[in-house]
Amino acid sequence: MNEKENNSPVGKLLFLLALLFILTALIVGLRSCGKGGKTSDSVTESPASPSLELGEDSPNLIFSPAPAPVVTTPTLSLEPLPESPPLIESVSELEVSTPLDISSKGSFSSNTGTGLNIAVDWWVREVEEGFITIELILFIDSGEVNVSSIHNGAILTINGEEFIFTTPALQHKAGESSKSELCKTHVRLPYYEETMNLSIDAVWKFNGTYSGHELKKITASEQVSIP
Repeated sequence: MNEKENNSPVGKLLFLLALLFILTALIVGLRSCGKGGKTSDSVTESPASPSLELGEDSPNLIFSPAPAPVVTTPTLSLEPLPESPPLIESVSELEVSTPLDISSKGSFSSNTGTGLNIAVDWWVREVEEGFITIELILFIDSGEVNVSSIHNGAILTINGEEFIFTTPALQHKAGESSKSELCKTHVRLPYYEETMNLSIDAVWKFNGTYSGHELKKITASEQVSIP
């Protein structure tokens, strides 16, 4: 009779319920154990650096540092310069150029064959390195003369450089010692040697008659050497 009850549907249902109860109890028990366990902070461990382990059968490894780079310093070969002769043996061997004489001066005049002539006075006004300044005055040298102003009436030429002037009206009486000036100028010229040569030409356009002689132009020239 008992075997029939166990094989009946009611018996099977009771068996399944009992099995389900047991499983539920096990699950609840396992969860309780999991909650009751100690919690620990999660620590992330960094992977250990690999190490080289040498066994007994491993070959003997010898580590030696790399050799330091060799720095080669170039060797300079200094050869003595050839001895040059001294530029100046002594002070006495210096050739000192003599400067132009600032006191140089002179005078020259025309020769018309009459009592009316012109004259030129010149002198060195200034001397500087490489240049010289010459002063010139053109004047009437006569006994007596009375002239009016002449446009472009006088020309002075120094070493080819021409200077033109308008001469003033003049009255020069006989016996007067003062000079009747027609014009004057100064010129600055370069010089490169100890002696300087100048070519000076003077012209006065008189265009008149003096003592019965017709005089259109009165000229005077001179070659001047300045030591």
